[in-house]
Amino acid sequence: MQEADFVMGALLRRFPAERIPPGFTGLVDAWITAHVPQQDFTFLSTWVLRKQLMSPTIFRALLSWARTHPDSEDLIPRMASAACQVNPYVASREDSRIWLRTVELCLDHAERHGAAANISGALDALICQLALQFRTGVGAAWADDCIQRWLALPFSMDCHVFHPVAGIVGRCHSLVLSGRLDKAEAKAVGERLRRWVSRWAPGQRNDEALAFIDARMLPDPRRSSRQPNVADTLT
Repeated sequence: MQEADFVMGALLRRFPAERIPPGFTGLVDAWITAHVPQQDFTFLSTWVLRKQLMSPTIFRALLSWARTHPDSEDLIPRMASAACQVNPYVASREDSRIWLRTVELCLDHAERHGAAANISGALDALICQLALQFRTGVGAAWADDCIQRWLALPFSMDCHVFHPVAGIVGRCHSLVLSGRLDKAEAKAVGERLRRWVSRWAPGQRNDEALAFIDARMLPDPRRSSRQPNVADTLT
């Protein structure tokens, strides 16, 4: 089985992500079906994510790996890498439940292990995707619980987040409007968000997100009651 692991990993390394041969995902699915869980998925999953391969089989194998490796230093970076690819696979109630539980596992890990869990903003990237993945219903309420836990972490909002999503700003504002945060907490979140967004890489919608924060989350008492023309939500 170890030979199968190395052979599949070697094949994946040969091809750039944009030139993976058609049907290669099916080969990975077949490998998983034949060798997981008897063979550990840690090594191969690294290359699967680097090559941006995803399928229902890969999705479930990744989440199974996460459940059995809750204290792995690779847990959060690996799930953050997967987060941008799993949207088609969280449409069903069962799969969305499994994914959100995995996000909770990552937050549990962060609460146990501290700032090392958010190196390069991996946890931030994972949480940012929730704003896109769950917008309504029970899933959105569960995602809001996760976002609120993330906001409570003193090491969240790393300036080096590798895949920020401006929609997280509007989602945090929604938490304020819903009464989940008191006045002092809301002000602190607005100030942290502004510092964080101002340090995103160019091209990440900084200006629009900053304008939203200034208008909706950090109102200047000297400003007139007329609000600037900014979008009610960021997506």
